[in-house]
Amino acid sequence: ADGTPLTPDQVRAAHPEGVPVVVLVHGGGWSNGNRLNPMTRGQADWLARQGYLAVAVDYPLSTTAQPTWQLAESRTACGLAWVAAHAADYGGDAQRLALVGDSAGGHLALNLTYRQALGTLPDYPAACGGRVPGIDAVLTEYPIADPVGFHDNPDLVMGPFVSERAQRYTGGTPAEVPERYEAIDPVRLLRQVAGAGLAAGLPPTLVVAGERDHVVPVAGALALDAVLTEVGAAHETHVVPCTDHVFDLNPGSAVSQMWRHRALAVLREAGLGV
Repeated sequence: ADGTPLTPDQVRAAHPEGVPVVVLVHGGGWSNGNRLNPMTRGQADWLARQGYLAVAVDYPLSTTAQPTWQLAESRTACGLAWVAAHAADYGGDAQRLALVGDSAGGHLALNLTYRQALGTLPDYPAACGGRVPGIDAVLTEYPIADPVGFHDNPDLVMGPFVSERAQRYTGGTPAEVPERYEAIDPVRLLRQVAGAGLAAGLPPTLVVAGERDHVVPVAGALALDAVLTEVGAAHETHVVPCTDHVFDLNPGSAVSQMWRHRALAVLREAGLGV
């Protein structure tokens, strides 16, 4: 009640069935940041105070010498498998699990969800300690839903910086390695899910993006929303006026509070209430 974190023993005593688990995937353009990013850590602390077991994971970051477009998703899946194997040690129930991702982390969360629906997640996570658990909800903030649009960001200040991040991740421009941008495109994966007749079974998705986002063009979130609506997948999208990237850096802002309010509602609707 006073906000003091509970020990695993206290959580297990209070909730012998285990509490729902939320796994957070950080942003940073796939090439910087880690699970201790201020936004990620702030959301994890808040979710823990709401009664969830919050776990933030890392993944390999891309460099100019090492693109990680083939590694980041699979290593994040490995992290999920580890969480599934160890959540009970901390009072969690990995059979009730949601993903949270901001920016590049939102991109990874969406792609893992769609690959799980398609049955194309890598087999090797068993070597990471367990199987990848079912994803029951996906909560994103300003996700990179259009990798090509992210690369082609027209912003005069942020555009060159953003393009360089996309090229680090994929190893080239959309003209040079179009097949890689296609392989990591969430909207393309979503259409594959729909084509297989699986869209209705997708977990509910929350997307909140800023209308004035100078880093991740909001057009990607709008395109994702249009296809989610078209295929009948449960979701809600909020594009907030006068709002830029990393709005959650200030947890007290109106946008952050709105995201948190809707995140709890989506978790409850997905059967992950506490």
